[in-house]
Amino acid sequence: MPKQKLAVNALPISLKEQEQHKLFFFSKEKQGERAPLTRKEYPDSFAKRYPKSSKEYDVLYTDFTPEPAEDGFEIDIDLEEAPGLAKHYLHKRIFEAFKGVADFRKRDFINGVELWFRDKPADEVNFRAYKKFKITTRRTWFSAGWALFIQYTGHSFIHPVAINSEEAAVDTTELTRVAYNRHIFHYEEIPEDKLSEIDFSKMYPVVNFNIRDKMQQFPVIDPFKNKVKEYVDEIDRFKNMYLIAPAVEEVLPFTFNDDNWCEIKIGTYHTVPNAGSKLVFRDGQTEIHPFYGIRNHGPFMPPKHSHIRFLFIMSKRDIKGAGKQFYEYLKGEVKGVDGFNRYANIPSSLRGEMIEFENEQNPLPEIIDGLNNMEREAGVAYFAFYISPIDREVRNRKERLVYYRVKEELLKRKIASQVVERSTIEKADFRYSIPNIAVATVAKLGGIPWKLTQPPEAELIVGIGAFQPREFDKRYLGSAFCFQGDGTFSGLRCFTKDEPHMLAGSIREAVQRYADENRQVERLVIHFYKTMSYDERKPILATLKELGLDIPVVVVTINKTEYEQTILFDLNSSMRLPLSGTYFSQRRDDILLSNNTRYRKDSEVKRGFPFPVRLQLWCSKEGLLDDEGFRERLITQVYRFSRLYWKSVSQQNLPVTIKYPEMLAEKFPYFNSRSLPSFGEKSLWFL
Repeated sequence: MPKQKLAVNALPISLKEQEQHKLFFFSKEKQGERAPLTRKEYPDSFAKRYPKSSKEYDVLYTDFTPEPAEDGFEIDIDLEEAPGLAKHYLHKRIFEAFKGVADFRKRDFINGVELWFRDKPADEVNFRAYKKFKITTRRTWFSAGWALFIQYTGHSFIHPVAINSEEAAVDTTELTRVAYNRHIFHYEEIPEDKLSEIDFSKMYPVVNFNIRDKMQQFPVIDPFKNKVKEYVDEIDRFKNMYLIAPAVEEVLPFTFNDDNWCEIKIGTYHTVPNAGSKLVFRDGQTEIHPFYGIRNHGPFMPPKHSHIRFLFIMSKRDIKGAGKQFYEYLKGEVKGVDGFNRYANIPSSLRGEMIEFENEQNPLPEIIDGLNNMEREAGVAYFAFYISPIDREVRNRKERLVYYRVKEELLKRKIASQVVERSTIEKADFRYSIPNIAVATVAKLGGIPWKLTQPPEAELIVGIGAFQPREFDKRYLGSAFCFQGDGTFSGLRCFTKDEPHMLAGSIREAVQRYADENRQVERLVIHFYKTMSYDERKPILATLKELGLDIPVVVVTINKTEYEQTILFDLNSSMRLPLSGTYFSQRRDDILLSNNTRYRKDSEVKRGFPFPVRLQLWCSKEGLLDDEGFRERLITQVYRFSRLYWKSVSQQNLPVTIKYPEMLAEKFPYFNSRSLPSFGEKSLWFL
């Protein structure tokens, strides 16, 4: 098997000679379609002409032409010395080049150009499918200059009935984006003075959740699809069909230096140390893959309860149907399926209590009655298996809420639970879920399915993840997942994004608890779901000062790269997946890290093809991130924490410091209570 041949989704380009110097007209006021230029994007000549004291010149506007207008001036610009301005200009020219080529275009000169192409084979009932591509530009070290980035962003759908038709899909208040005159734009962006010019009989809705909900038509998601390979195949086709052609280059302001994707040379990418991949199971045995570790050795530490009793909650209809089938899977009585105890090593038989209900649309009242009437023994930990007749993704809000409310009622009674949907039990591939259910059960009961190999350092790691349910106008944060370096979990909180004092308070509590239990704290590491602003960092730094802790704070921003500008892939792999643990620095503190199950060059990955994650580093102590060894420790730490996902035996691309809080923030908003039960703050009940 050949070595990795890593590349990114970028083509090296050079500005044409006649494009390097341009005469543009600027004004202080926005007129027509002029784009804004901020001070950070000014060329050097602007900085001298308009110093910061000239506040009226903080933002200038241009349409990238020398055409004069009132309240303006023209300036000759060297685009090589003005990359911010050049990027906007290149995006404008790309947008113009695809007029009549793409079926629809969406303009965004700052963040790139979005192009839509009809894809009839992917049509859904009532909806027309379009493949979407995004083109952006920037200067990079690995392209030795300018690069053109091509992103494939999947499918979007357009409803073929105009918004003012009698058969219109939705009311205009439910629209987000629309298709009109071969453009895509937000419906609310139409200026009031332009409404009279619009022919609404030729404006069509871009399908959103509102339209899908109303028409009860939802996409089918294939969990086995290799999205990374699909991505690379699509940008390859786009490149060859629309870009690498003389006719296209004639109308673009640049030429392609190479027809191939920018290759990342050996020596400029790295892999996490081997120890970062190993996990510890029962009796100190180590394995790389969680499935084989659990199957061959069992969990690192079983739940600490001496007495565990199971509670089965199901419809009367399922007692002899899906419930019986589920029990047979747990017992290992289905051919080819190892039983629950093979993986869980829990000191309990599977015999247990039963709560039955008749009303499958709203079983909650009967379940609550059953819980209230259940006799519980002191010193016994209870765990519930709930066979749900309602799929969690059902679109009926009232029915969907049952899932969350059952979880909440059990948490109030200090009962962790595992919800299993009836429809999944009846599928042929349900056998593969048993190891996942066993691992999650061990974790929810306080056990440790597996742990990391490396000894912990004297640092506290706090993770903050976020989720915004469609029904709510607020984003919720799950926070204060306090992990020591070995992955030991301490606790959690949940609150809304607009409560920064809660975020600072939860971190203060975590730091105080850690400092009380440990003589020395070397640093606080925060894994954050987005770039942490100064206003978010300020109270955290103040908290450390109040506690008398003069320690550095490191913030690692962790983002999925599926929607990021740069994607890393391996051209020598038929799956296009880089080896797990490979990382590459776009800039010193901007890193792409591959987290997947391709542990060796000849590994065959059968499911779960995650994109790399993007890491951005910030530190309160100047110069600390200049240390290569320290940066490698931070990257390895993120990778290792992605291996502690105890909902499944498959590795995830996000570390649990981000994923677990996100899962918490996904469920908590649906609870009746505005605070978690105390039992819910100390267990991984949401897995």
